[in-house]
Amino acid sequence: MASLALRAAFFIFFVPSLVVGQTSLNTTAIPLPVPEGPYTSTITVSELTDTSRANPFNGSSPYRQLVVSYYEPYLREDCANIGEIDYMPAAVAEWFNENDLPSPDLTTFSQLKFSDICLKAPTTKPDTPLLIWTGGLYTSRFQYGAIAQAISSWGYRVVTIDHPYDAAAVEFPDGTIICSAYASGAPTDATSAYLQSIRVKDIEFVTGVFSETSEVVGLYGHSLGASSQTAALQADIIGKYVAGCNLDGKLKPPVRPIGLGNSSEIKKSYIFAHANRTIASDPSWTAFWNTTDLLTPNNPRVSLELPKTIHNSFTDLPFVIDVAGVRSVNESYFETLIDTIYGPREIHDITSYVREFFDWTLKGIETHPLLDASKSSFPDVLFVRKAGY
Repeated sequence: MASLALRAAFFIFFVPSLVVGQTSLNTTAIPLPVPEGPYTSTITVSELTDTSRANPFNGSSPYRQLVVSYYEPYLREDCANIGEIDYMPAAVAEWFNENDLPSPDLTTFSQLKFSDICLKAPTTKPDTPLLIWTGGLYTSRFQYGAIAQAISSWGYRVVTIDHPYDAAAVEFPDGTIICSAYASGAPTDATSAYLQSIRVKDIEFVTGVFSETSEVVGLYGHSLGASSQTAALQADIIGKYVAGCNLDGKLKPPVRPIGLGNSSEIKKSYIFAHANRTIASDPSWTAFWNTTDLLTPNNPRVSLELPKTIHNSFTDLPFVIDVAGVRSVNESYFETLIDTIYGPREIHDITSYVREFFDWTLKGIETHPLLDASKSSFPDVLFVRKAGY
């Protein structure tokens, strides 16, 4: 996101106490709405160390380290203690207050709370599929937390990944924060290729930590994360990843001209985009689609468009801004940062289609009226193209 990129030209290490407290925070809590699905979720933050890989950015830290959030669903009737937790850690929230809000008097991200959180996991654990999420360059996994919780509420384990040194600000459990090592602006193809090659290994490592050996997994992502999950989908030759969901991500190297990959396993692909990037207008998507037609035409694909959105619409931003009721503070600013669609309706649109896609691909539910374009209850969504089903 451009606004975050302004502060992301270097990486630093500091503790939250050096940031929080510099402004007088409004402590009035803003709870996010309860998700629509039948499950509540636990949210666990973990630091993961991949001892098979050197840290590609910092030689003083010997191994690649990641921070993830794990959303694990439980039926509400099985969870005896449901409550609220912070939407973001304090230091990361302060970062977003400074970079994504139009007034220093606004402290919205420090006030937001997840509601409907299972505060103590019950012993009864449902059998649910696993999704791995990766976001855009200069972003944070917390920018996508409400979307992750909404999808988890329909019976999905969801892992959201922060990729240190390309993410805007990553807070580790000990309070250390690592900011982006990359300058603002659009990355070159060489930079994208380098970062995505690291991200693919990150995705594969996280998959190994959270999935069973025989379990198939779904991938989804936004922006550079969408391209990265496509590269991981292509690199998989054993059928671990059976579905990939691209939320408004231009495909960049190392995504190769092999469509959905050379695995003998059928893979399914889903593209959801804003008005200026469609299967017809984005050359990277056109090539991806046409190559899949040529090499593996039976791989199901669907392309959809949210014509009134912009790139940041596929984050939590529209949702949390409207839930907090701060759009009116500076409507022209927020129209540029996000869009003009009411945020709760927008997150409902996005998560409804994403959920139906993974219900089909991971749960085996063969009725999918949204993806068949046979249901017209979503006026903001346009059906562009489908193939292979």
